[in-house]
Amino acid sequence: MSLGKPTRQVDEKYLDYIRGLECIVCHRRPDPHHLVARGAGGSDYTAIPLCRLHHTEAHTLGKARFGERYGLDVWQCACRCLGDYIGGEDGDR
Repeated sequence: MSLGKPTRQVDEKYLDYIRGLECIVCHRRPDPHHLVARGAGGSDYTAIPLCRLHHTEAHTLGKARFGERYGLDVWQCACRCLGDYIGGEDGDR
C-alpha cells in the first residue's frame, strides 16, 4: 500500500515573517531554512531563520550536528518561531 507523496504546507506570509527575523546563530539577515525539505513534503512551518552562511552549514552538517555545534535545539526554535507568529498581534494572519 502506497500513501503517496506528502502534501507540502505553503505559507508565504510565514516565510516573510521568518525573513524579518535574525539568524538564530549570528543575528544577520536570514533565509528560511526548512527542517524538512520542501521536496519531501516539508511544511513552511518548520522553517527557522538562518543567514546564508549558516543555512549552507546546516545542510552540510545535518540538523543534529548543526544543533550540537551551536548548542541549539532546531526543532524547539521552529516551534518558538511558529508560536510567536501565531501569537503575534498582526491581524493579517
